[in-house]
Amino acid sequence: MKKRTVVSVMLAVTMMVSSGIPVMGAEFISGEQAEASAEFTDQSEEEQIAGFSENAEEVPVAQSYEDDDEDNENAVPESISIVKEPKRSNVWYRLEDYPDEGLDFWGMYFEITYTNGEKSQVEIDWESNAYVARDEYYNVYDICLLDKSGQRVTGEVQPGDYECVIRYKDIQSNSIPIQVLHPDQATELKQDISNPCTTEVKVIGNKAVVKFIPQYDTPCRITSPDDVSINVSDADFNNDTSEKFEKGKTYYIWTYNTNLETVNFKLEYESEITSVKLIKEPEIKYVYEGTARNYEMYLRGGKIEVTYANGTTQVLPTDYWCRTKTGKELIAKCDYEGDYDDWWYDPIPVGTYNVYFTIKNTEQKVCVKNAQVKPLTSMPTINESGTVTVDNTGRCEAWFRLKTGSSKSYVIEALKEGNAWLDVYKYDSETKSMEGCSGNESGETFKLDADTVYYIKLESTTSEKVTYKVTAQGIQQTTVKMTNCSISMPTKYTYKGTAVVPKVKVTYKGKELVKNKDYTISCKSNTKIGTASVTITGKGNYTGTVKKTYQITLGTPTVTSAKTSGKDAVKLTWKKTAGATKYLVYRYDGKTWKKAGTTASTTFTDRKLKKGMTYKYKVRAVCQNNGKNVYSSYSVVKSVKR
Repeated sequence: MKKRTVVSVMLAVTMMVSSGIPVMGAEFISGEQAEASAEFTDQSEEEQIAGFSENAEEVPVAQSYEDDDEDNENAVPESISIVKEPKRSNVWYRLEDYPDEGLDFWGMYFEITYTNGEKSQVEIDWESNAYVARDEYYNVYDICLLDKSGQRVTGEVQPGDYECVIRYKDIQSNSIPIQVLHPDQATELKQDISNPCTTEVKVIGNKAVVKFIPQYDTPCRITSPDDVSINVSDADFNNDTSEKFEKGKTYYIWTYNTNLETVNFKLEYESEITSVKLIKEPEIKYVYEGTARNYEMYLRGGKIEVTYANGTTQVLPTDYWCRTKTGKELIAKCDYEGDYDDWWYDPIPVGTYNVYFTIKNTEQKVCVKNAQVKPLTSMPTINESGTVTVDNTGRCEAWFRLKTGSSKSYVIEALKEGNAWLDVYKYDSETKSMEGCSGNESGETFKLDADTVYYIKLESTTSEKVTYKVTAQGIQQTTVKMTNCSISMPTKYTYKGTAVVPKVKVTYKGKELVKNKDYTISCKSNTKIGTASVTITGKGNYTGTVKKTYQITLGTPTVTSAKTSGKDAVKLTWKKTAGATKYLVYRYDGKTWKKAGTTASTTFTDRKLKKGMTYKYKVRAVCQNNGKNVYSSYSVVKSVKR
């Protein structure tokens, strides 16, 4: 009998959700995608609406399959049995990643016995999204969620106990229990105004959830010692990105998917900083010109003790940028005032200064006297080949200077640092700062200009001292400039909340080059919406660099629900668009499109509507880039009759 690939699909019962923004140890203080190009424009909203087709077709969520298997007439299901339960049989109401993932049956297997005695299994796949499953003969099975009375559940799934069954015509499988939990059932977060409190909760449905009702009108911070991302939703299941928790208001604190059995949540109310004290002088009290910037004059090896009004203390290092336990930044600013336009990035000239370590937004600070900015001529130097050991001066930086000779090829190593990344700079005498020009892994060959001075450091190191070794190489092979290669890549990408690395293809005379062997890439400004750049740097027999730009655009909102609400309203729900700060909702009443409202949430209720009228809606996302609004394309139009 001819066999066919099993088509595995997932049933996702739509739930109305508000997805949270993960924050690792973030400070919360008590008081509220079809891929498309985003528009960078100063046009008015009305001008941008012009030309939009109200008759845009919705994309179907399932495809039909043509049954061309002659064996189908023998593949008649006789019985169905669920043989493996889904990954999640317990889920939290509205605390899910996306509306169509609120309740799914990923990981479930069911077995079909056919009238000819054969058997087959179907797996519900997490990549699928449909209300049906198909076996290898394309027989269609309904995956049904039943309430206590045995009725099939449609629409929004409320908290409660349910059963899941598989149906094929008049045949029904055994049932498995499914439970939807309301966050109000979660353990309440312990709290004490004077002392930090830790609450341990059991993970249910791959999420850990606690309920939090602030008892005090005092800023507080919630973290997890278990190093998991924490999300906050208010009682209406809106993602809460406010800077303040309001006393008496209900919040749900929860984690994203975790494999832990239990998760600890730590709550600490902010206590006033009463003093800071330098308890250890920095071991290294110098940096080099061009590497030091105002407000970043961190020095290695020192320690600062912070004392709070509640009697607790905290020790902060002077080595690098860090925060207090309540989220306040430690800033290292020297007493050089500077005379540049961008005060934060003032390069500090050679000299001796006092460095003030300040807790931001407080009057507390300590002074480290006689810190030096040394001239570059004093930086440890290798002439063509040799070794040198240098200090980690602070900010996890260990610099050395390389003077190249007639060779243009050098093997550079940071001994005992593994395959760490090395950054190569030249000093710009006009801006008085370091300008990056290349990079490579430790132990690899660096292509450099002859008779040139370079400044090199590890990308980051926690070692107190670093030993570098440089070996000059002869030019043994003909090299190819990257500018003579053909480089292609897409120029637009949709932002999805993470850094966007373009798919680069490099060829030379028809031969495709190998990434990290023949070239490397590095990106800038690729973590947010706007224009990003990628630098392709030759390696081995390939030299030079090529820089290309690409656009990171705002995704198009996907409306998941549009239905009547109450006596005179329509409620819309859509998926969260990564990077969006707000959403614009437009209504068409049969004559014209008008903006119905603006919201930072992923739901909107349009009120005072006329009965008997059919209204159409569309949504677009908005964010800001360099002070200008960036708009997404419009969502698919949804129609609702009132």
